[in-house]
Amino acid sequence: MSASLSNAPSTASAATEATFDEIAEKTGQSVADILNKKVAFKKGTKPEKKLEEMMPMIKELRAVGWHLQTGKEKSELDATQWRSHSEALEANAATEKAAYLASQVAIDAQMVEIQELLKQAEAQNSQLAAGVAAADAELAAREVTVQEVRQLLRLAQLGLEQATRELQEKDTKLLNVEALVQQSHSYSATLQSYNTSLQADLNAERTRREETARAREEAAGQVAELGGRVKSMEQLLAYEQEQVAKLRSERETSARDVAVLRVDLDSTRQDRERLSAEVAKATGEADR
Repeated sequence: MSASLSNAPSTASAATEATFDEIAEKTGQSVADILNKKVAFKKGTKPEKKLEEMMPMIKELRAVGWHLQTGKEKSELDATQWRSHSEALEANAATEKAAYLASQVAIDAQMVEIQELLKQAEAQNSQLAAGVAAADAELAAREVTVQEVRQLLRLAQLGLEQATRELQEKDTKLLNVEALVQQSHSYSATLQSYNTSLQADLNAERTRREETARAREEAAGQVAELGGRVKSMEQLLAYEQEQVAKLRSERETSARDVAVLRVDLDSTRQDRERLSAEVAKATGEADR
């Protein structure tokens, strides 16, 4: 550009010559019109006169030359600027493409990790669901067992009450027999045989009373044992109900974790699609 400008007319001469734009505005001529213009001289025209007649055309040609030179320099500058801009766009696209590829690798790794976590969470959720179902079944069986033991306890309590009533009846009967024995001691010797019979009856009644008492004690022991079993099973039932509640809570927590992982996976996929669209857009702009 500096070499071209050095060939430009001096300031003084340029001030006296019209530019191409001025000539075009004044005469309406185009560059082609000026370049295609032909000069014809009359026969016998002197060289000085020819030179004088050619001066306007020479000035127009000089104006066209400077106009074309300026246009060329401007075109070269525009081409350089567009080349620099294109190189900058290509470098930016390459940088964005590299960043996208790195992001793509990171997103793919993140998606694989999230999918693995989701798979593990779903497997854990399935195990918890199976555990809850098994615990529910076990709890139902325990409740049936507790009901059966309670029924046995009621039957044992009824037996104990029956034995207690029988023992009370035998105690009453024994007291009556003892009273008769005491009364029999006041009779004469003639009643000795009857007294002996009564004594035998008294001994037999005492034996039956002792058997009834032992039966009552055994029934009381069974009632106590059944009561202990009922209490133990009720405690176990309460514990298992608590464990089932914990399992249900863990299952709900696991289900929430699975839902969160699915949302993260969808978000990661959306980020990946957005990055792909941005890279495609940047690549299209660079190609243009």
